[in-house]
Amino acid sequence: MTGLGKRDKARKWYEEAVVQYTEALRIEPDHVDTRSNLGNALAHLGRLDDAIAQYEAALRIDPNRADVRYNLDFVRSAREKARQ
Repeated sequence: MTGLGKRDKARKWYEEAVVQYTEALRIEPDHVDTRSNLGNALAHLGRLDDAIAQYEAALRIDPNRADVRYNLDFVRSAREKARQ
């Protein structure tokens, strides 16, 4: 598989993950891990504002999640670099 083929396959995987995590949140909207995972998938797709919103929502549910805070800070930094 070429590099482009691998990239396309990964993109499709993340797009499907977004669909699945979004559906899971309809059932259990306060599940922190699902919100964090949705944020991760969105970040991989370059949807940084949407990812940040999910991390922030996860932290409103559980403000003590250092892993989510790290991801939030990382994606905020990536967004700022992309704007420069």
